Amino acid sequence: MRACSALVCASFFALISIGFGYTSTADVRATWVPVQALQNRNISAYAKQLVQTGITDIFLDVWNDGVVYFPSPAMTRLLELNGGGSSSGGGGAIGPDYLSAFVAALAGVSGVRLHAWFEYGLMSAYGSASSNAFSQIAQQLGWTLGESGGYVWMDPRNDDVLAFLSDIMSDALRAAPNLTSVQLDDHFCLPSTFAWSNPEIVTTAARTVLARLPPGKVTLSPATITFALQQYNVNWKYWYATNIGFAVYYPQIYRTTASAFDSELDNTVTQLGSSKGVVAGIRSDGTPMTTWSEVELMLAKSSSAGVGIAIWDSESVAITYHEQLEKRWVGESEEESDPIPISSSSEEDSGSNGLAGPRPGVVIGI
Repeated sequence: MRACSALVCASFFALISIGFGYTSTADVRATWVPVQALQNRNISAYAKQLVQTGITDIFLDVWNDGVVYFPSPAMTRLLELNGGGSSSGGGGAIGPDYLSAFVAALAGVSGVRLHAWFEYGLMSAYGSASSNAFSQIAQQLGWTLGESGGYVWMDPRNDDVLAFLSDIMSDALRAAPNLTSVQLDDHFCLPSTFAWSNPEIVTTAARTVLARLPPGKVTLSPATITFALQQYNVNWKYWYATNIGFAVYYPQIYRTTASAFDSELDNTVTQLGSSKGVVAGIRSDGTPMTTWSEVELMLAKSSSAGVGIAIWDSESVAITYHEQLEKRWVGESEEESDPIPISSSSEEDSGSNGLAGPRPGVVIGI
């Protein structure tokens, strides 16, 4: 696929500048916060711990295993119309309002952008369709396709599915008007295990969702180019070249060694024909953990390639490599601050309600 033309690239960066308040993504230092990281935690302290490292962007998981973690009229309507609960209980599909908690925690903090990350995308459940209230309703409505890779998938050809996803994303933007973006990731896809699947279906679905959301407000964190196309029918190289509407791309270049990361980052930039609007996803957390020496080399490579970085996941930023990242990003010359205790001190802060699904594993070698 050809690289974007000069005109397309120019308009692409005008969009980024308007939507994000900066004309380059090279200085982005981001992380993803999965819902599981917030259980039994003092959320305000956890957010401050992330900020302390010099992070610039926080992607907060707000859609996980059939549960929204913010007030969503679209989810409430779906539940009430289909006997799945009310706004007060949500039938298990409306969880703690983590979005408002992070907005409050970041109030008055400058230089940090908050994004709502819709991790589950077109997945309705982990395991079986009966494992959560939302997925049961989705199955009853004919929204689901079946299981693949341990998850239940919704049909991207179904306009009601796309309308629901667009609606809950819009709800997040209304609930937190200062959100920098709403993000879809590698789970906005159609696994190739469905024999009839093809990339055109997902491209059409992407255009449909993007058309229903404000321009410049949607970002994407896909799998690597070849893996995304072959396994998930996601042709994001084409989306990038034609400026389909995603403001910034955060490809998940998840590798345990810097050499493998370097190779895939070079391949990504070469295939795209540019590093503009690209932020490299770096794998730190996982089994086994990526060592700090390898993470540090990945950070250096990203800097030399002119791309920003996003670390999987927030536990590495807030806890595991907190000290190392703070020294790198804030500077050794400044007085070091003591880590903030982030254990929950009250039931209200903990958000521990058992609603979150299992933490997805990190696939190496994609």
